[in-house]
Amino acid sequence: MPTRKQEKALRQSLFKKTRKKQNFFVVEGERALSELLKSDWKILKILSVPEKARKIRSLIPFESTLEVEELSAKKLAELTETETPPGVLALVEKQTPPIDEVTAEKRVLILDNLRDPGNVGTLLRTACALGWGGVVLLKGTSGLFSPKVVRSTAGALFHLKIAEGMAVEDTLEALKNRDFKIWVADSNSGMSPEECRGLINQTSTKLALIIGSEATGVSPAMLSKADNVVKIPLTKDAESLNAAVSGGILMYLLRA
Repeated sequence: MPTRKQEKALRQSLFKKTRKKQNFFVVEGERALSELLKSDWKILKILSVPEKARKIRSLIPFESTLEVEELSAKKLAELTETETPPGVLALVEKQTPPIDEVTAEKRVLILDNLRDPGNVGTLLRTACALGWGGVVLLKGTSGLFSPKVVRSTAGALFHLKIAEGMAVEDTLEALKNRDFKIWVADSNSGMSPEECRGLINQTSTKLALIIGSEATGVSPAMLSKADNVVKIPLTKDAESLNAAVSGGILMYLLRA
């Protein structure tokens, strides 16, 4: 059973004002927990309703010393903000690698002022699926450890190198040091995805793709440093694409 102090800390992790003070974040659901257990992230505690505890214990590697603490469904529901609690959650120690580890990857996704946590989480999940091993969340982008971002990744965040809260200048310098080509998604102008793919096939260059918010797009500072700008052509009846959708299309076309 969590102590009163631990329960208070758990509840505080649900709110933005107090979340940043915590050294842990909450992971909910069997699927996310399964992905977590395959990674090297440090798990502080696993809580489960009694009827799921046996299955959760079966997911834990034999050599692990982790234990599953049982909690009533009512008590566990008080520690989560989801409307339908999944009945299992883990407390995980926060970790964010230095930017140099992120830019060691061949493909890096950069999110510029993307504030919708659902879009951020979906883009991280897609990046993992398509082999984009590095991600940079620039300042102004929704926090990596917010509950909705974590849920939307479906466990993918545990298999990515993600730098959070990065300044534009520091990110550009890190990309330059690793000889990255910078590609920017823009809804107003740029080459077609087909032209981009042809260009990518001619080189083994490391590539960074920048996705901006649907409202304001990529920041002028990032746009001014772009080596290439790409636009997804749409029919006359469509004004724009959701950021997560356009990011997914471009990551597929520009994959290594």
